Amino acid sequence: MKSVVIIGSGFAGISASINLSEKNFQIKLIECSPQTGGRVKSYFDKDLNIWFDNGQHLLIGGYKFTLDLINKINAQSNFIVQKNFCVTFKDKNLNEWSITFSNSFDDLINLLQFKNLSLKDKFRFISFLRKIKNYDEKQFENTTVLDLLNSHNQTENLIDNFWRLFVESTMNSPLEKASAKVLIFIMKKMFFENHKNSRLIIPEKSFYESFLDPAEKFLMKHNVEIIKSCCIEELEF
Repeated sequence: MKSVVIIGSGFAGISASINLSEKNFQIKLIECSPQTGGRVKSYFDKDLNIWFDNGQHLLIGGYKFTLDLINKINAQSNFIVQKNFCVTFKDKNLNEWSITFSNSFDDLINLLQFKNLSLKDKFRFISFLRKIKNYDEKQFENTTVLDLLNSHNQTENLIDNFWRLFVESTMNSPLEKASAKVLIFIMKKMFFENHKNSRLIIPEKSFYESFLDPAEKFLMKHNVEIIKSCCIEELEF
């Protein structure tokens, strides 16, 4: 039996461990922190007796490989899948209003209900989306999302009140570091392909309880050794 050591238990490390565990590998998964998850790990507050998510709070229907992973560890019942895309907002007076759509670009115009956007913002938003549809995301390999938005004349108000919220919640990265290539891929998947790709998939509890804990149990069942609080300082070949 071949042996494999996987360093880091974020999404990539856990995914690699799960897939290799089914192919007759002897696996050690090494994590520097006391908990698996990397940037999607959760924290338990003993005083409040509740879990808090550090990173990823939701998924979208276009995350095919992540959803396959959730199904593989039999954790799909831990997530709520929207029938159609719907986001509810509250203003400073706690009045609620929602943005919904069910099918590609035509319904995407419903995003223009966003109350914090001016007419100028909305016009530039639509213009940008029309261009994204025909882009080859590979051309933006070394471009950040912020650079992409600035090059397409997205206003400061539009960036702060829409793009920053959208990117950080779906990509778990700030605009200054997030990949334009990945954003274009996500936008095309969500809004210009099957409308199911745009649905939000929300964990019923914390991300640890909904995904990481079932993933760890799956790995242990498949004889994967998970070593936590172990920092790798040097590799010798």
